[in-house]
Amino acid sequence: MTNEKMEKNLGRYKARVAQIRENQDLSADARLKYLKEAHQEAAAKHSELFEAQRQQITARGEKARKAALGPPTIFKADRAAVAMSYRAALDQVSSVDTADGLKETLKWAELTGDEVLAKAILFRGYELEDEVVVGTYLESFPDDRAAWDEFVDAGQQYNDFEHQERMFGQLGPEPPRELGGVG
Repeated sequence: MTNEKMEKNLGRYKARVAQIRENQDLSADARLKYLKEAHQEAAAKHSELFEAQRQQITARGEKARKAALGPPTIFKADRAAVAMSYRAALDQVSSVDTADGLKETLKWAELTGDEVLAKAILFRGYELEDEVVVGTYLESFPDDRAAWDEFVDAGQQYNDFEHQERMFGQLGPEPPRELGGVG
């Protein structure tokens, strides 16, 4: 959505630059003044839209992260109690640093029906970047697959956005050639 707005902003800017250039009633100084104003306004709008896009992508990522890695939702359970149990389970698995150890603990969690411990294992597997542990969890808890996929997709979108920004910056509208640009 924001990219469309950026394209519209750029289109309006180009049209305004063309209109200023075509206006034969303007002196050279007035033309430069109006071109500079048009560029400044379009660049400011682009920056605003760019930041809005960053905020939107970040918010999506945070929401997806909470859904994928936050405490499990247990029907008719007290949320505060589940959160406390989840923190305790996270602490319990934080010292486990091998895939075998996590998979063994996941087996115990499945055997005892401990969804909280299982979710903590997913979190720890993610921390360790262990795709086998994450995959094993998702095989055992397929209802969590959609939240995980959204988390991965949101993360990829964020990484792509950050990469684009590092490579190209904000790439706002190019100043018109009259102001030293190529546009």
